[in-house]
Amino acid sequence: MAPISLLKVENRLAQISPGQTLEILCTGEETKSDLLDITRNSKHRCIAVKKNKDHFKLLIEKHGLDA
Repeated sequence: MAPISLLKVENRLAQISPGQTLEILCTGEETKSDLLDITRNSKHRCIAVKKNKDHFKLLIEKHGLDA
């Protein structure tokens, strides 16, 4: 994943409240894998991955105090 894209995801996660979900659309398998690695290495969690015809849709839930 390009560093600027990673920064955008991290910035957006910082803007939402704990427990809220961030929807991310990406086109590459490598980007999807990078995003899953990021969630594995953080307290956030990926709650859904859907493969569409030309992109992936990931739902990442921001870590909260009770999560």
